[in-house]
Amino acid sequence: MTGRKRTFLHFCQGIYLAREIERQRIQHLHVHFALNATTIAMVVSQLTGIPFSFTAHANDLFLNSILLPENIEAAAFIVAVSDYNKRFIESIVPSPRTTAKIHVVHCGIDVTAYNPPRHRAAKEMFTILTAAQLTEKKGHLYLIKACRFLADLGYPFRCIIAGDGPEADRLQQMVRECRLEDCIVFIGPYFQEQIRDYLHQADIAVLPCVVARNQDMDRIPNTLMEAMAIPVIYTTVSGIPELIEDMKTGLLVPPKDDIGLANAIILLIKDKALRETLGKAGRVKVVEEFEINKNVDTLIHIFQANIK
Repeated sequence: MTGRKRTFLHFCQGIYLAREIERQRIQHLHVHFALNATTIAMVVSQLTGIPFSFTAHANDLFLNSILLPENIEAAAFIVAVSDYNKRFIESIVPSPRTTAKIHVVHCGIDVTAYNPPRHRAAKEMFTILTAAQLTEKKGHLYLIKACRFLADLGYPFRCIIAGDGPEADRLQQMVRECRLEDCIVFIGPYFQEQIRDYLHQADIAVLPCVVARNQDMDRIPNTLMEAMAIPVIYTTVSGIPELIEDMKTGLLVPPKDDIGLANAIILLIKDKALRETLGKAGRVKVVEEFEINKNVDTLIHIFQANIK
């Protein structure tokens, strides 16, 4: 469906919902994602006078921007999940009023569900974990290229790729072409409860996120927050540097830089002390700034201050 057809559909949905929302005497609408749901909320607001607000995540900002400026202008307030998203919104509608209405609240996780392993059994093989949907924006292609570089240099390692998605066949074919079947294993879809077990098996977690051809990109992935129970290597995409400070809470490499990624992995293979330092510091960062209950409390205060 084209953007304009989708927008017309949202207008129709807003007309339908407006009467029901008035009937229920709803006084404020808050929706998630800056385009589809927000466009419907804006239509309802214009028909009823009921104010609305929205939370801007990631691909909802960077894809199909029809009516995004109008959504930003009309919203009573906006929650952005990263400073990166805030800056992007400000660039769409640059004004002091826009800046004043945006509140940054990072997504959070239950930190008790992803405790670092207390004791690491000695392993014969250095183990890399990546757990994410197999899509272009996750950058698995560059991890496989980095693994080929490691193998060519003679480093023994195992790479676990957890997840499924539209890139699965292409990535598996690439592994076969690179003759890395003995080094890289695809375990397919996984349950959220299994993440802790995979983290306990791994020495490091890696995800070389990129900006996809359609401009889709990650925000600050929940899988990154979960993975920071162990040392991590990610890329400088979107809001990821708000969580990872290079050489302090993890390692950052440029997107689409497989050699740089390989060198970062080699650094952690060689330096156990650095792995321990990064793992501990990363865990502290997540607990202090990305714990879900703290962020929910922040959201509650924003709603209390902005909804009369």
